[in-house]
Amino acid sequence: MTRVLVGVPCYRGDPHAQASWVDAVARELRLDMQVAIVADATCLPEARTCLAELFLGSTFDVWLMKDDDVWAAPGVVRRLLDAARPAAVAPYQVRGQARFDVTFLPDGTVQSAGLGLCAVTRAVVERLWSDWHEELHHITDDGREWVSIFEPGFGTRENGTRKKLGEDHCFWWRVRRAGFPVVALDDVVTVHAGVQAHYKRAA
Repeated sequence: MTRVLVGVPCYRGDPHAQASWVDAVARELRLDMQVAIVADATCLPEARTCLAELFLGSTFDVWLMKDDDVWAAPGVVRRLLDAARPAAVAPYQVRGQARFDVTFLPDGTVQSAGLGLCAVTRAVVERLWSDWHEELHHITDDGREWVSIFEPGFGTRENGTRKKLGEDHCFWWRVRRAGFPVVALDDVVTVHAGVQAHYKRAA
């Protein structure tokens, strides 16, 4: 049976609500799921890196990333886990906007997306931790070695101008650079910041 670690950087939400959601999903899907929560996560890149370290030090097969303000039905989680070979995202609406946080490459795979609800296999995280060790490793104040695979960076727009990329889009760029394709669920309902939205990719 696939073992799933649900990692939640918790800043706006209630940690107990996150744990309750994971328990409910695990019961309905009959999965071996556990939750890891970073409370008071005011710095998302650091919180996500902490969860990556926890995942790598565990025996779980898949890391389901969930933000504390993103929700979905258990069926969406089942689809994510089935599609995460090696990485999959569930598109959700950008806070306060009508657009969804996902863009695509010409071959139909994901170019960039949010990290609010997605799944990656162990092979992805292990590869990134290794590939980016030289450039992005550091020692935390309490003596742990982290590789900042969520470190924000810079990119280039189609018109050649420079733009700043958040930790989510930089993470997927590193995943793609490592040779792993990323897929997006279609025809999926998610809730972000209390707003329910139905994503369906245009034909």
